[in-house]
Order: sequence, then C-alpha cells, then structure tokens
Amino acid sequence: MALEYANYQPNLSPLNMGATNTAAPGMITTSASSTPYSGQRPYLDESFAEARRLYETGGPKGFGQSTVAGFSGPTESALQSIENQALAGSPNIGIGRDLLGQTLSGDFLNSNPYLDQMYNQAADNVSRQYREAVAPSIGANADAQGRFGSGLYQNMMANSQRELGDSLGRLATNVYGQNYATERGRQDSAMGKIPGMAGLNYFDANQLLGAGQIRDTQAQNQLADQYNQYMVDQTRPGRNLRNYQNAISGNFGGTNVMQQPDYANPTASNIGAGIGIAGGLMDLYSNYRALGT
Repeated sequence: MALEYANYQPNLSPLNMGATNTAAPGMITTSASSTPYSGQRPYLDESFAEARRLYETGGPKGFGQSTVAGFSGPTESALQSIENQALAGSPNIGIGRDLLGQTLSGDFLNSNPYLDQMYNQAADNVSRQYREAVAPSIGANADAQGRFGSGLYQNMMANSQRELGDSLGRLATNVYGQNYATERGRQDSAMGKIPGMAGLNYFDANQLLGAGQIRDTQAQNQLADQYNQYMVDQTRPGRNLRNYQNAISGNFGGTNVMQQPDYANPTASNIGAGIGIAGGLMDLYSNYRALGT
C-alpha cells in the first residue's frame, strides 16, 4: 500500500524574527525587554536550529514493515494437517454411525454367533448328568426293590424326563432371554447416543472452521497493522508540527509594550479638558434637580 505522505516536506518561509510597534497619535509607548541568560543563549540557538532541521525532515516515519509475526513452521504444518484431515473426513465416524444404526435396528438381537454354542454346551452338561446319574439311579432303586419295569418305575422315569425337559427349557430361557434383554438394554442406551452421533456429523466441519478462524484472526491482525502503518504516515505532518511547536515554545525572553496618553501633547490636553468640563456640567445639573425637589 502506497503511503500518501511518504515524501512529505513542510512548506516553510523565512522566519520573521522582528516586530514593529506603531504608537497611536497622542500616546506614549514604553517597552521593557528581557533576554535569556547569556550562557543559555548558544544552547537555545542550537536547540532552535536543530528543531527547525528536524521539522524540515518531515517528521518520523512508520516502521515500514509488518509488526505482526507470521505463523511458525510447526503452527503452519499443524493448521494444514487439520485442514486436510477435516476435508478428508474421519472414517471412524462412519463406522460408529453404522454400528449405532445396527444396534438401534435390532440387528444384534439373538444374533450372537456364540450364543447357540453356549446353550448347547450347557444343555449337553444337563443331559449327560441325566443319562449318567439321574436315570441310572432311578433304575437301580427300582431294581433293588424288585420294581424295575413296573408302572411306578415308568412313572418315575417319565417324571425325570419331564424334569429334564423343564431344565433344558429354563436353561434356554436364561441363555437366550438374558442375551435378548442385554441387547435391548444396548438399544435403549444407543438412543441416548443419537444426539452425540448427530453432532459428529459436523465434527470435520468444526475442525476446518477452527483452523479457518485462526487464519482469519491472523489476516485481520495483518490488515490492522497495515492500517496502523498507513495512519502513522498520514498523521506525520500534524505530529511533526506539534513536535516543532513544543520544541520552540517557552519563556526565553521577550518585549512588553505599554501605551498611555501623552498629557503634554495638545490633543491629549484638549481631550482631558473636555472631560473635565463635561464632569462639571453634570455636577451643576445634579444640583439643580436637587433644588427643584
């Protein structure tokens, strides 16, 4: 940006170091002059000359370059990485979204690939216990009592087999029912994750927005710095003039002029006489009015 006053020079005219006092007719002019201390005068002359020289230079310029530091290499690399990742998107968000959808849809209800194995193993244990322990015990007791093959024996076997079926049923209910209840609990919990998952839809955009805001702040700082540099140069004439005025201002001596009437002058004497006559007439008029009342 070009600076308007980059080559500014004040328009100076020769200094008028004297003054002319003209006395009014019929007036006496008296003056009293004071001068600086003789030992001070050389320094004042030198100071005024230096102030004049500085004023003629046009005043102080701006820094001439940006006062805002640029981003460091690591910061620039980090910002670039954030922007690239945000534009590419995170694959984990998609995976999480799909898993949440499957859970909410009930895709995992009774679909545990190990659930049947768990049941079959438990059921085999129950059945083996029946075959190897329960049923032989019933037969042995019946045989010992001479009742093997009797109606009582058959009733006891039927009851034991029915109990075996009930046990296997309870086992299935516990295994499959508990798995179903657990998965339903996960479904309920997944519903609470919907807002968070919806927010992840904007995660990449927010990361990109954050990086962009850092760059925007940097750009604004640089623009403000350019403006300040420009305004420094625009205000140079005024600042230069004020500095010059401050440098040459002060009580370094001068001349005091006073004027008063010259009563020895005929014109001034006539003016004084006229003033006296007018005062006497006013006194007579005042006395006359007093007598009339």
